[in-house]
Amino acid sequence: MFREFILMADGERLSVTLYLPANQPAPCILEALPYRKDDMTASWRPEYERFAAEFGFAVARVDVRGTGSSGGLATDEYPIAERSDLTEVIAWLAAQSWCTGSIGMFGTSYGGFNSFQLACERPAHLKAIVPIYATDDRFTDDVHQMGGARKWLDIVDYCHYMAPMNLLPPVPEIWGDTWRAEWLRRVGENEPWLFTWLAHPDDDSYWSLHRGLSECHQPEATNGLRS
Repeated sequence: MFREFILMADGERLSVTLYLPANQPAPCILEALPYRKDDMTASWRPEYERFAAEFGFAVARVDVRGTGSSGGLATDEYPIAERSDLTEVIAWLAAQSWCTGSIGMFGTSYGGFNSFQLACERPAHLKAIVPIYATDDRFTDDVHQMGGARKWLDIVDYCHYMAPMNLLPPVPEIWGDTWRAEWLRRVGENEPWLFTWLAHPDDDSYWSLHRGLSECHQPEATNGLRS
């Protein structure tokens, strides 16, 4: 297991943890989440180790912008900036000496949603996606609405643990000596995502902007994730 920072075009750094197989170069599978890979979801590690050791894939786990030990601000669930970030992440992964240049994306729920969205960006090295328990329509099939009514259980539960999670500091051992200043910045600048969602009770341009497959052209052909 290795930890790196990937520098974005705007100067922010995204934290990535890599699980590399013995046989290299290898195709790489990417999971990008706001759920703090190095502490709150660190217990998921055995599965990624298994992907590398048993199946021969490289695995990259990324804290999306403003979460965990990644820089920037967590402005919303699936912000447009996340698509640009992950396009850059895919290019960075494909360029590494241990990678064949073939990248796949996968994930359950959040990682499935952004897999759909990145497929619509069609980055050159993205060869396959495996979205699990996900959809490309956040208005009707995420934690917001169902049949035109707000899903109060999910909208209260999900947003009210994401809000404090986004205020947590980066992991000091990963971020470095300035972690406390970053923590204070997050506390001062983050707003709960719920405020944005409640401002858009109808299926308007905000929700359309965040759609994936239904808003993009289908690729003429697809290529499998091969080594």
